[in-house]
Formats: sequence, C-alpha cells, structure tokens
Amino acid sequence: MKIIACSKLQAGKSPSNLPNRIVSVIKNSGADALLVAGDLFCDHLFDEDVYNSLYNSFSAVPEVSIFICPGASDPYMPDSPYILKDWPENVHIFKGRMKAFEVAPGRSEGPAVRVYGIGAVRHNPKVFPFDPNRLPKTDKAFLNILLLNGLPEAALTETGAAVFKDGAFDALVFGSAAAAESGAPNGGFVPVPPAVDAGGDETFTVLSGTVEKGRVSFTTEVIRNDP
Repeated sequence: MKIIACSKLQAGKSPSNLPNRIVSVIKNSGADALLVAGDLFCDHLFDEDVYNSLYNSFSAVPEVSIFICPGASDPYMPDSPYILKDWPENVHIFKGRMKAFEVAPGRSEGPAVRVYGIGAVRHNPKVFPFDPNRLPKTDKAFLNILLLNGLPEAALTETGAAVFKDGAFDALVFGSAAAAESGAPNGGFVPVPPAVDAGGDETFTVLSGTVEKGRVSFTTEVIRNDP
C-alpha cells in the first residue's frame, strides 16, 4: 500500500494552499492513503475558509483513504471541527477509543487494510489515552497499520517494544520523531516529522512510502508550498 504520512499540518496557521499542495503530492505519487498523525488544525482553531479548503481538497481524491488522528492541539472534543463539521466519505477520524477502519488496498496490489488508531480527547500532551499492553488482536490476513499522534513512553521500554513488534502490526505510524530517536526499535516504526517547519521557509515535509507484509519503506520529501 502506498502511503503519504504527515503530522502537525496546523491548517490555519500555515499558508492556505497547503491542503491543495498535499493533494498534489498524493496524485503525483499515486498514494492509496493519507495518514495524518495529529494536529491537523492549529491550536484547536479553525474558520470556514480553512474547513472548506480541507473539505474540497479531500473531496478531490475520493479514491484515496484519509485517516486523521486528532492530537493535543486539535483534540476530538464537542467544539472541534471533527464533530461540528461534515467530512467526505473517504475521511476517517479517530476518537478517544481504539478503533479500526477497514479499507480496500486501493490502487496497490495486496491484502485489504485495517488502520487502527486513537485520537486525543483533551488539550494535554502528557495524557495519552493508550495502553500498549492492551492492543487489539489483529488478523494477519489484513495489512494492519497503527496510527498515533505520539509514541507513548511505554512503547520505548523493552516490554512495550516487544508488544509492538510481536503484535501483528505491519507498521506503527506516529507523530513524534524525537521519541524514535530516543530508543524506539526500527522495523515497522515510522516516525513522522512536523509537516510545517517552525522557520516558515515556505516548505513542508511529508513521508512517502509503502507498507507491505514484512516490508516498510519510507523516504522524506521536502516540498515547496507554492500556490
């Protein structure tokens, strides 16, 4: 399965054409899915222009499955756009409990795909609603991907790492490159850097790659945020 992964898009803070540029990347790469590992919105703030831009961009690629994991900056709360607004049918949003969305492999050959995830439900990055010792049992007939806003500290322990590696997940995509550098195992661990650089140099970063049975391969792409 071909995937584009990003985190901290912070729509509303970044240039308004960012959603369209990401859709262009998806189209050019032939990706089957977009995985947003937290903080699609900036500080839980959004307006109609930001929402309309996202809605129209995601609607433009109905063949692409889009998975959004709300983060500490845009948690799944009653006043969030995830609840207040409608989203295209190809957009799947994770809530405060572990859930799996099942989709076809898209344009890539391979088994059907289950993307698991859990979204933040409050503005507190220290509270992570996730227990790596209570992962759901997965079906190895599927390509199983786990999407998280951040990597819980428990995953960095020897026991936690073993749970992930032996848990039949083909990839763990998480929005925390620093956590990976501090000791997370390789294998199917995919740390996603922030999409928008704090320096505001008119570029953004995504990961582009593939997840297959027994093989995970991603490369970093830095893309100019031109109109």
